[in-house]
Amino acid sequence: NAVHRSGVKEQFPGINEQRELKSLERAIPYVRPPTKNGTTPGKILIASPDDWFGTIVALRKLHVIKNEVPLDSFLDMTFIQNYYDTEAKGQ
Repeated sequence: NAVHRSGVKEQFPGINEQRELKSLERAIPYVRPPTKNGTTPGKILIASPDDWFGTIVALRKLHVIKNEVPLDSFLDMTFIQNYYDTEAKGQ
């Protein structure tokens, strides 16, 4: 499997392969652009408020966040969007 092929198992023999696999599978949406039906425009690192909604709800349920959190108070994609508007066009 991927953990063995990567050499991780040799470096960290006590690694829980199933846990690492689940972690990698859950990370896929963050490193692979979504399909056309997704809420983001198909660009790596771009996030929309809708992408964060589930995370905010989960954090409220865990009582990590106790107040209403307006997404625009922490979600600013300006830097990333500027990259796509300028640098990425040349690729």
